[in-house]
Amino acid sequence: MTVWIEDTAAWSEQVPIYGYEERSVCNVCGADVTGNVSAHAKAHMLAGEGSGHHNEYIQVVTCYETVAHPRRGPLGDRGVRRALGIATTNKQPAEAGRFTD
Repeated sequence: MTVWIEDTAAWSEQVPIYGYEERSVCNVCGADVTGNVSAHAKAHMLAGEGSGHHNEYIQVVTCYETVAHPRRGPLGDRGVRRALGIATTNKQPAEAGRFTD
């Protein structure tokens, strides 16, 4: 019976999923004025400045996807395995980290 040698333990990661959102941006100062366009423009006009805005689409994280990575092993380099005195086989572990014959 050959013992399973784990190169890398199983792990999972959160991968971001991206989408786009529309934002209103002030032409005078570059501020994000989404939802406050009129009041912001009025403040610029009362200060004797110009006004106006334009829309931009920005990339935002909308959610996360969990990606599971299985454990990896046995050692891929058979030369290293032979040097360590470990039998080489292409069998996958059946249970509890051990091969079945």
